[in-house]
Amino acid sequence: MTTMTTHKLEETPWLFNIELTNRCPLKCVMCARTEHMTRAEGDISMELYTRIVDDLCEISPPRKMKNRLLRLHQFGESLVHPEFDSMIRYAADKGFRVALSINPVLLKPVIADRLLDSGIDSLYISLDGHDDESFFQLRGLKNAYDDSVARLEAFLAKKTERQLPIHIELSMIDFKLNRESIAKMHAYWEQHPGIDEFRNKEFMKWDGSADSVNALADDDTGRRIEETIEKRGGCSLPWNQMAVLWDGRVVPCCYDYDGKYTVGDVREKSLLEIWHDKPMQALREEFESKQVSNDLCKNCEFSPGSIPLTQLS
Repeated sequence: MTTMTTHKLEETPWLFNIELTNRCPLKCVMCARTEHMTRAEGDISMELYTRIVDDLCEISPPRKMKNRLLRLHQFGESLVHPEFDSMIRYAADKGFRVALSINPVLLKPVIADRLLDSGIDSLYISLDGHDDESFFQLRGLKNAYDDSVARLEAFLAKKTERQLPIHIELSMIDFKLNRESIAKMHAYWEQHPGIDEFRNKEFMKWDGSADSVNALADDDTGRRIEETIEKRGGCSLPWNQMAVLWDGRVVPCCYDYDGKYTVGDVREKSLLEIWHDKPMQALREEFESKQVSNDLCKNCEFSPGSIPLTQLS
């Protein structure tokens, strides 16, 4: 059982996700979005987006702005939003550190140039598999691996040539279908300048309800994650993070792929009101008492008092 550490409540969230879109051309087998997301697809409007960023500026003390990380993704491929670069630039000009999670298959030359010119601080680039067959098995697109590699190489070359201070993390999901590819990927990409960090991401079962995802877990996935949680002292997200979906609804967690547990709506209340409102307070109290009632958190691998992972297999 995870030992729950008492977390300090931040006056305002220090990490924030804004979902530019929940559309995505990939069909990743390890993502709950692929087969289990039921909410409507859509893109955030520029009007709503700027309102959210302006609201964040008002509640973020200037001395802390450089530590505020704004991630413009949730459960979609942000590069398919027609105004992704303008949205990055808007937040960057306001003083935020802006990060984006992307798939390199989308980095066609025009998109790549727009991204490089946007003022982005950090990129989390996801690339799994080591050839067309394994890429299709994992990411659901045919004949796309070579394009992904070529476009990423071209992007890195431009970034390096222009000496842009964009921190790039190349990540791979660490689970049984991808383990052979991970070793090959590391050997290949470590030769390329422009990548600052490699990360083997822990496989997630999300809230435990995505049967197709659960079936892909290694036998020791639960044990490894529980060891990680034990070191962290439990989930701290309700004390320092929030996320806004493309339609304005607010969820307390970046793992809420279907908007199952909404705690407010930015079209009705300010972010600060939502942060200190009763739903967020109640969630924190449940975490502290280890009496979590909502299914999203109760079945999550990072929740205190969660159902043992072996029972979710």
